[in-house]
Amino acid sequence: ENFILSGKSEKIINFFNCQNPEDNIAEIFYILSNLYASEEEYNLSNFYLSLSLYLNNKFTPNKALLAENLFYEKKYKMSKKIYNSLKSIGPIYSWYASKSISAIISEMGNIDLSILNLEKEFDSIINPSFKEYYEMANFYKDREYYKKSIEYYSIALEKITKDHLLLPKILYRRGTSYERLNDWDKAEADLKKSLEILPNQAFVLNYLAYSWTEKKINIQEALEMLTRATELEEDNGYILDSLGWAYYANKEYVLAEKFLRQAVELMPLESVINDHYADTLWMLNKRIQARYFWKQVLDLDDIEKDLKEKVNKKLVFGLN
Repeated sequence: ENFILSGKSEKIINFFNCQNPEDNIAEIFYILSNLYASEEEYNLSNFYLSLSLYLNNKFTPNKALLAENLFYEKKYKMSKKIYNSLKSIGPIYSWYASKSISAIISEMGNIDLSILNLEKEFDSIINPSFKEYYEMANFYKDREYYKKSIEYYSIALEKITKDHLLLPKILYRRGTSYERLNDWDKAEADLKKSLEILPNQAFVLNYLAYSWTEKKINIQEALEMLTRATELEEDNGYILDSLGWAYYANKEYVLAEKFLRQAVELMPLESVINDHYADTLWMLNKRIQARYFWKQVLDLDDIEKDLKEKVNKKLVFGLN
């Protein structure tokens, strides 16, 4: 689209010519390569991609898949080299490659440098659209730079049209950033606004309702929202956990146990879910089973320090 709008349509034919049989066969191999990449079969994906690039070595944008595969294989230097080679294709690929290179730098342990690298690339964009602001905000948010993410989400919201499909998603992501900074009034406003625009968003329903549950407010409304969310995402362990935890907050322990058991079965290695389940078992006077799950929580890799301290106390004193 960028090539067409900027009067460079000939560049497209330079990459791919549908009248050339080899280009078409190369595209089939590229689709196969994508299929294997989606299944995390990176060696097979790279094999079919090499066939594709052999048949059509002009289609350099397809190398983006190879760079992505190498990234997931933690071959960061090779991946970074390919992304750098994609920058010359045009401004869209240059920005995409810059985001990916910054992600590599972040994965290698230097988050501050990754941020500086992408900020430099962002500043070089002439008249950035809402999309670049949104993507920059996502990059900040994913690395816990919540204040900066809010700043860029807000600019994206100023630039976006009011009927755009991404509007509710940007509001949701800005709302979660506000929540991380404990600015609940603004977080709640954004989450509610997102749901007003697009009501059947399971993960937004879950985030808002779970937050209410944790704050012990609007429990009945939270239950209704989480019931709707589970209908939209039937086998999502996080949402089932939220529903069970809302029943727990409402002192409906039998129903809480039902949904939390399903969540544990789906996500047995999630410490918070196991802790919620153990709390519910305790309230149902199943003390031995509760202690079993609390002990299991302490063995899980994702347990945070605060939760670990709380679980150790529960093993000694139970629940007050």
